[in-house]
Amino acid sequence: MFHKKEEDSKIPMIVFGIIVVILIIVILVFYFTNRNTLGEMDIHMPSENTLIGIEDFVTTSDSKFIEYSYTNFAWSSTYYGELVMNNGDIYSFNCNDDRNLNPNNCLIRKIDSISSNDMNKIESALEKVQGNFEVKNEMNDFGQVNISIIKDGEEIVLIGKGDNKITNDSEGVKEILKILKKYNIYV
Repeated sequence: MFHKKEEDSKIPMIVFGIIVVILIIVILVFYFTNRNTLGEMDIHMPSENTLIGIEDFVTTSDSKFIEYSYTNFAWSSTYYGELVMNNGDIYSFNCNDDRNLNPNNCLIRKIDSISSNDMNKIESALEKVQGNFEVKNEMNDFGQVNISIIKDGEEIVLIGKGDNKITNDSEGVKEILKILKKYNIYV
């Protein structure tokens, strides 16, 4: 009788072991089917994907207003980030194709929108942006993360980190960066 109870108690352990093995297999399948994207910077998880050239996208959509980007050409070409369009829509983009930069084949996804109230605040703060930028080389082959904005048709880097540290202590830049941080766009 004692021997029979011992066999009965093994059945839940066997079932538990089978469930654990199945769970491990599912995790491994997920990892190996998604390993090209798991280690990259977290940009968000959008609902739609579009493959298009980055310049084609910018010229066919509302004009680019703000760009948050990471670039690195040291070991392999890398270029990805987020674009804020004039209407406040936020898109993530990734122009890497198997570790090669391909600006004609970028994965572009709409991920969010900046409220019209915050867009108005950004445009007001843009008037206060002054040209007192400081650029300092800090590293080599690290890559560069920048947040830039279009003002009077020119792209102006508001802040940057990486190979070069770019700072601007004007009130307009501080106000813009504070708003962008609400939408997880920051360096």
